[in-house]
Amino acid sequence: MLTYSHFFSKPIRGLNSSSYRQIDHEGKGISGIHRSRQVLPDEVSGYLFVRNQVPNSGVFVAREAFLRAGGYNENLKYAEGWDLFLRLAPLGGFAYIDLPLVLIRRHQLNLSRNVNNMLESGKSILSRYSISQITQAVKRRRLPPEVNQADLVSILYRLDKWNEGFLISQEIVDAYPEYAEGYFLSGLFWLKCKDWPNAEKAFRQTLALEAEHEAATNNLVALLAMRGSVMEARRLLTGLLQYKPGYLDAGHNLALINQGGRLDAGVLKFTWRKLRPELMRYWDDQAMKGSGEHPGSILNLGKAGK
Repeated sequence: MLTYSHFFSKPIRGLNSSSYRQIDHEGKGISGIHRSRQVLPDEVSGYLFVRNQVPNSGVFVAREAFLRAGGYNENLKYAEGWDLFLRLAPLGGFAYIDLPLVLIRRHQLNLSRNVNNMLESGKSILSRYSISQITQAVKRRRLPPEVNQADLVSILYRLDKWNEGFLISQEIVDAYPEYAEGYFLSGLFWLKCKDWPNAEKAFRQTLALEAEHEAATNNLVALLAMRGSVMEARRLLTGLLQYKPGYLDAGHNLALINQGGRLDAGVLKFTWRKLRPELMRYWDDQAMKGSGEHPGSILNLGKAGK
């Protein structure tokens, strides 16, 4: 058995976590390894603002740091772990162990399967921080400037600051014309404005630069279906679901296309963020029926994160 002493020769000063795998209710694996990465202490907040990659299960937290951060907010029903991690981040670096020491069981009663409630809670948590705080934290990451800018746009969109985000997305496109994410973010803005032609153009530009951009593919498919190009939409979705079988938006859209009938923005699903390298597993029986898969048989075939 691996114990605390295998990894830590000194007392924990902040938070420590590992990579993990997801299993179903029978203990069978349903995904590859969900990996994070070790970053410097001043980068932790920036990465967390963009997306929580720390599993709430299996973390070690120093008692002193936990108390200084105020512990869990018991008034939160969703995303309370992410909220705590954001408050812990300024108190010291996070350590990461690149071994899947944690198994997270996914089943239909998981609180986290209510994605809409999680998104609303996430927005509420982000809103507690100023845009200046978020911007400075994101830009402190040792990543290419276009990546930091794109992630900042994604956060601004989540906070419903669409015009501000769009202006930055245009700066990205102008300065880094070979960077696919700039066009994807522009496409999301046009989706929000219901400007379908400009949205389709932006997603096609995204895919011309990054052919395996799954979110851009799904969004383009939805737009194609809306204007009657059903055969092309079905072909693209079928190919997408062969290597991303757990992609719920795509499964939902394929189910609607296969059923026939009404196909418009009111029923089709768009994806508003680039997908994780490894998808979180949430069951949606209707979507799985449409993709021809059964929840118990799905294996996520996406590439593990680096």
